[in-house]
Amino acid sequence: MTKPDRRRAVLAPHWAHLSDLVTMVNAMPSPEDPQAEAAYYAHARAVLEPLIATPATTLDEMRVKAEAYRWCVAGEIEPEPDAPTSTRVFASMMRDLLAA
Repeated sequence: MTKPDRRRAVLAPHWAHLSDLVTMVNAMPSPEDPQAEAAYYAHARAVLEPLIATPATTLDEMRVKAEAYRWCVAGEIEPEPDAPTSTRVFASMMRDLLAA
């Protein structure tokens, strides 16, 4: 099995769960229920850590990471107008990836 094939085999189940996380953000438990909140974030970490640890080498893989980032920031990818240039460039890249 080639290196890209191994990477895809490792990440495929996690990519499938990413859409679950995006849906879950709307059902995020209340901070008043610490056990439910802890379980929610434990599940999120289990999905996101392999994505973070594995390099993306295709546009589709980059889109998956962009979606993960959007979930992590609850959809708020637009920086403040006076944000540093590097932050604005990063936000621009995220917009482009998410639109591609």
